[in-house]
Amino acid sequence: MNKMPLFSIIIPAFNAAETIGETLGSVIAQTYEGEYEAIIVNDGSTDSTEQVVTSIAEGNPRLTLVNQTNAGIASAYNTGIGRANGEWIVMLSADDVLEPDHLDTFARTIAEYPEVALLSSNGYFLYDDGRRAIVYPEAPWFGEQECALSDLFDQCLYATGIALKKSACESAGGFIADLYAEDYYLFLRMLAGGYRHRYIPKCLSQHRRNRRQRSAQGLSMRQTDLASIERIAREFSLTTEQQQAFEGARKKLQNNIRLRRRLYRIAGPLLAERAIETFRRE
Repeated sequence: MNKMPLFSIIIPAFNAAETIGETLGSVIAQTYEGEYEAIIVNDGSTDSTEQVVTSIAEGNPRLTLVNQTNAGIASAYNTGIGRANGEWIVMLSADDVLEPDHLDTFARTIAEYPEVALLSSNGYFLYDDGRRAIVYPEAPWFGEQECALSDLFDQCLYATGIALKKSACESAGGFIADLYAEDYYLFLRMLAGGYRHRYIPKCLSQHRRNRRQRSAQGLSMRQTDLASIERIAREFSLTTEQQQAFEGARKKLQNNIRLRRRLYRIAGPLLAERAIETFRRE
């Protein structure tokens, strides 16, 4: 690679042998003609993840494999960022994929909006049964262009393929390992620190959603979201608008947590989450 890459795609991988090939295939298939790299952080996998990545990376200078002892997703992201040469960090799970024009579209948006430090897009959810659904079939909750801190208190951004300016990411402290939703807390810190977000309405990535996995995490996710926004409220001086948004989001999460705890005791996590999902669709 003769020039410094604009993008460094960071892919944490733990026992991802079954899916990492498709993920890397989507990286290799990018139509973007500029410089970019992908850093795959093998987080102590016990399956053949290392061998699969090695075979695909052989002869492809864009792909770099880094091995580490298992330490979790946050640590893997921080390891990748530490090795990254790009100006922008692109987050990608080892079972998700980028659409071919992802980087090209992001590069054009970055050139048009140089003040932005956090860039996300629309995308698709891929379900166990093969269904594919658009994440935001209409304008997302934060509006058509930008998510502000007051908006982000309400819920997290769609993060598959999301891009963070490396300098801003590092200034915000990188990924913190003691939180379940380490990405959400980082996004909150970036916006609380004054960095700007921009949204691209085009579907540029695909994120797999496993129903059983989500059911086991539903309560933990809300508890972690609550802890994240409470930490932000303690650590930053919020405007009146932001404080009101925080208090509304905190109350909403507290009620959600109480409801889930009751339903979990009655029906168990799997049936409770299915009931909640059905209620939301109706």
